[in-house]
Amino acid sequence: MLNTQTQLRRGHTQTSYDSYNLRAFVAKIIVAHHRAGLDELYKLVTELYKIVTEAMIDEMEREPSAARRETVERIKAQILLLALTMPNGKPMSDCTGQEMASFGAAYGRIAAKVGKAKTVGSVLSEEEVRKLVGAK
Repeated sequence: MLNTQTQLRRGHTQTSYDSYNLRAFVAKIIVAHHRAGLDELYKLVTELYKIVTEAMIDEMEREPSAARRETVERIKAQILLLALTMPNGKPMSDCTGQEMASFGAAYGRIAAKVGKAKTVGSVLSEEEVRKLVGAK
């Protein structure tokens, strides 16, 4: 038999998901079913685990909060595309239009705008590059 009294007093010091304290649920099940055998307790805990896991997955799949969307947009705005290291090892701002065309169709619009010999940084601003690649 498990010593649930000691576990309930001490508990655990940290949880991964604050709203899903699995150890506390398990302790309550053990206390409520103190006469149950290990097999029955295992079945109950397994059922609980499935329920909690499904709830956590549902929560993760929900629409992100406004604060989270705002944070993501702020981080996106801080990423400088002109400083992005391209496959040839150079920053985008130092790549010529010809080099940009060799990186694939996604950079074709930038290559067309820049021309073969000029560099992206000498022709386009960060805002113009963002518009061309479709970044907000």
